[in-house]
Amino acid sequence: MGMKAKIKKLVRLAHDAEQSYIDKLSAEDKAALGEIDNWAPKDILAHMTAWKEQVVINYQAVVSGEDIPEQGEYQEMNVQFFEKHRLCSWDEVLKYREQTLQFLLNSLDTMSEEDLNRTEGIPRQEGRPFWRMIVGTAYIHPLMHLRDPLLERGDFAQAMEMQEQVCSLLSELDNDETWIGAQQYNLACIYSLVGQKDKAIRILREALKMTPELTEWSKEDPDFELIREYPEYKAIYAESKE
Repeated sequence: MGMKAKIKKLVRLAHDAEQSYIDKLSAEDKAALGEIDNWAPKDILAHMTAWKEQVVINYQAVVSGEDIPEQGEYQEMNVQFFEKHRLCSWDEVLKYREQTLQFLLNSLDTMSEEDLNRTEGIPRQEGRPFWRMIVGTAYIHPLMHLRDPLLERGDFAQAMEMQEQVCSLLSELDNDETWIGAQQYNLACIYSLVGQKDKAIRILREALKMTPELTEWSKEDPDFELIREYPEYKAIYAESKE
């Protein structure tokens, strides 16, 4: 299976996971009106969809030679997306979600290997090949948001299964050490959040060896709050200083 086919598979898997989340919502959940610091399910779906749409819009502007309007930082964009879709109906958001899926898949069909591996010109690209931006926006990002409701209702087994699948599928895309390390880091996060201390510490140690640039953030990452006081966790950072 080629890279483009693998990416499309991941996009559809994320869409299916979103649908599973939608299917579990009550009528009250769907009708809820969120606030900027307390999003309703409708806001979460619109947020995930808006970022998928934006990454394709930015790409199309670059390849067509158009000027890209100045864009804010992530949080600024999140506020803009929230305000834009806050008063949309549930059905309007669902329609937007389906249209954006087709927009993304159709755009992928037109992309060449050179396009997928483009490393500059797109906002927030930071030297990454464009395919990583697509995967991050249309697969990793939605599943990170869908993980939280599972944790909140105590469905730790499904949350772990979801993240393990993410790690496995993403590791098949690229054998670059920093890419693999980033997936392992996210896996360590979920093990920490569900109380699997030994797994979390073991995998975090290996992840930071592959992606040492994550070391400083890991010291304050709230996902590791439950294991931060264990000697085995502290030993990771003592080892990194040696």
